[in-house]
Amino acid sequence: TRPEAIESVTPKQTSPSKVPIKAPAEVSTEVSSQKRSIRSVSYKDTDSEEEKEEDEVITPKNKGKRRRLVRRIDDDSEEEFIPTKGKSDADLSDDMMEIEQDHQATKITTAMTPIADRLQRFSLHNELSTNKSGPSRFSEKLTASIPTRPVTTASKKQEKNQKFKDKNETRYHWLQDMLDADKNPVDSESYDPRTLYIPPSAWSKFTPFEKQYWEVKCKHWNTVVFFKKGKFYELYEKDADIGHKEFDLKMTDRVNMRMVGVPEMSFDYWAAQFIAKGYTVAKVDQMETAIGKSMREKAVSTKQDKIIRRELTSVLTAGTLVDAGLLTNDLSTFCMSIKEQCMDEHVPPRFGVCFVDTATAEFNLVHFEDDIRRTKLETLLMQIKPKELVTEKGRLTKSTLQIIKATLNEPLWNMVLPEREFWDDQTTEDELKINNYFGSDMNEEDQNVGFNQAMQELYADPLLMSAFGGMIWYLRSLKLEKDLLSAKHIVMYDPIRQGTSLVLDGQTLANLEIFQNSHDQGLQGTVFKLLANNITPFGKRLFKRWLCHPLRQIKDINARLDAVEDFMRLFDLHSTIAKQMTSLPDIERLMSRIHSGNVKVKEFLVALDGFKETQNVMNVLKENESQLKSELLVNLINQFPDISAMLNELYDLFTTADVNVDYQKVKAMIPKSGKNDIWDGIIDRIHEIEGEFDTHLALLKKQIKCSKLAYKDLGKDIYQIEVPKGVSVPRDWVQLSNTVSVNRYWDNTVKSLVTTYKEQLETKNEFVKNFAKEVYAQFDKFYPAWLSVVNSIAQLDALMGLAKGSMNMGEPACRPVLLDQERSVIEFEDLRHPCVDPG
Repeated sequence: TRPEAIESVTPKQTSPSKVPIKAPAEVSTEVSSQKRSIRSVSYKDTDSEEEKEEDEVITPKNKGKRRRLVRRIDDDSEEEFIPTKGKSDADLSDDMMEIEQDHQATKITTAMTPIADRLQRFSLHNELSTNKSGPSRFSEKLTASIPTRPVTTASKKQEKNQKFKDKNETRYHWLQDMLDADKNPVDSESYDPRTLYIPPSAWSKFTPFEKQYWEVKCKHWNTVVFFKKGKFYELYEKDADIGHKEFDLKMTDRVNMRMVGVPEMSFDYWAAQFIAKGYTVAKVDQMETAIGKSMREKAVSTKQDKIIRRELTSVLTAGTLVDAGLLTNDLSTFCMSIKEQCMDEHVPPRFGVCFVDTATAEFNLVHFEDDIRRTKLETLLMQIKPKELVTEKGRLTKSTLQIIKATLNEPLWNMVLPEREFWDDQTTEDELKINNYFGSDMNEEDQNVGFNQAMQELYADPLLMSAFGGMIWYLRSLKLEKDLLSAKHIVMYDPIRQGTSLVLDGQTLANLEIFQNSHDQGLQGTVFKLLANNITPFGKRLFKRWLCHPLRQIKDINARLDAVEDFMRLFDLHSTIAKQMTSLPDIERLMSRIHSGNVKVKEFLVALDGFKETQNVMNVLKENESQLKSELLVNLINQFPDISAMLNELYDLFTTADVNVDYQKVKAMIPKSGKNDIWDGIIDRIHEIEGEFDTHLALLKKQIKCSKLAYKDLGKDIYQIEVPKGVSVPRDWVQLSNTVSVNRYWDNTVKSLVTTYKEQLETKNEFVKNFAKEVYAQFDKFYPAWLSVVNSIAQLDALMGLAKGSMNMGEPACRPVLLDQERSVIEFEDLRHPCVDPG
């Protein structure tokens, strides 16, 4: 059973008022007329956990006519949210406050006509004013209860809010004097703001829905939890207060808790808004549909809560974003863990550091002994500029804390518990072994040289292993560690690189304004702004690393200059390749998301097309190989992997089609016809049931003697039998909806067929989702090859960017001549500043 609602329509019209999308109504109906009348909605709750809601809605149609529409409103529906027009904020709030009141049943009443309403009021008034025998006790009470002035919508709302507040003061008393999970009060030095203690007496009073919510929230108390409910993400209690205060989201009461909500399609937008304000965002998703829940309950004999299964799927922070919709910068965003070993402030410290770009799944490891001034640490921080830090609480020295605060601009700083959360080296090794993050082939040294070198240094240094462990624990708390570690994209990082590059320490990077100016810490006037003329995002990220580590060896510098000169000389070739590159997506970031399986089919197809285009780019370069003088460019051509066979293998696995998944048309990958017996069987069964519908309709036409019977789909209420008005139908038919000209019903046979049909559609939906993951896994088998492609195209883009930067500088300009001499001398003629316009 589902809650039923009757929507009563009064004839009085109000001027339409815009309802902001950030304050969505839970109930929306389609109305043929342009204007909407004021409506009041009452619910009869027939489900203890409010997972299913069912409405009977009466809506106006044109002048004086009314169309009666019976709809099912399912909290788990995937219908697009449409703001309700013609309702004031107070009306909208009242509508939402009626939804999901626990253990409350309101009698369903029919809509009263305006004439009947006025007659009733007149009759009551007349009865009270003409009673000549004197007031009875009943009439005295009745007269006393009549307000001296009309009860306004605002006063009703105020009364409802007060009742809600009074009720929850006893239900949520434990929120008044908060404790963390270890029962530490807020003013304690040991207080952990991430957790919340909920007493057993409170757990015993929670409804299953409340219990589901608080099981997540009590472990993420300082995180804004977006809780999926049907086609909305909802925020409750403290999070609702934040949403209302920061973004003016409409506050209402639901499931005994204060609530604000946003449509599911706008999650990325709102998550980005909260993150930009400095909040951490947790996302709780529904792991099944209503039909899937029903099928699960049928398959399990044990008694379970009648509630949709939900799970915490991700926790989003400023330094660990992976979704393209949340990333606002092409440059890498890093999260860094720092482990320090220092016996005394006056002794040189040792550091183990791990930093990760979660958007590309690239881990960098570095360990070093520093001087007392922390010069290497300062250089590393200036190069990487992490947005987020993970450190041990109370374990960093005062000097290190000062360097971090002076170098970084208010990063998101996570000070976690030593050993229990920021693991030591032995715990980290145990976790790596138990969870088998890298698979069984991690010792195959010929597959990934960089990874194996990193593993060797990692296991050789306990300090570095502990820093890696602190990062893994933190990523695990964000539901990210498995997806990122399994990519095996782990390399060693050297902030100095004394053997191959010049040393640019932190102070030099700042003084030369390499990445940020001294005026407003922006890019304007910096070396990076002048030279970063890259086309692809991954090319720009590589070029930034080049700037951090300028080449030291003369042969390496000349090799790069030869490539730049080739592109300046072959201007048409440069233009042709640049034009091709403009169509490339950020395939480096897409690779990581495909590996984790968190990518839409459309994005996957974009990635495949992007890799296909990289082959075309390299083919153009190869066609002009005879004109190239640069050995570096020739090596890029020869080292580029042949990905044609891999792409063809992937394309042969599937075809694309617009498929109804969860009652929405989406582009999906499906097996090619005849290549998957399971898929073919699912489709055959669906066609078989559809045939049964057609056969049954033909039978009904003969029984009722009406050739105009037809099926009509309305939302999730599919295959409604549409019958012209005036045609008699059997008594056991259930009416679902109607219009001026037709009534719509289900008989027992259709109702049973619909259930079977929906279950088969759910089976099809699950197959489509799982099949996509199989295709992604096949793509992931070639991960090293895709990574090689990205590196080659990034180098090509970086070289082309240098060529464009050189051409943009104008004259006079020249190629420097580098001499290998013991005595260092630098001579200039007609020197000018490249950032200053001579005009």
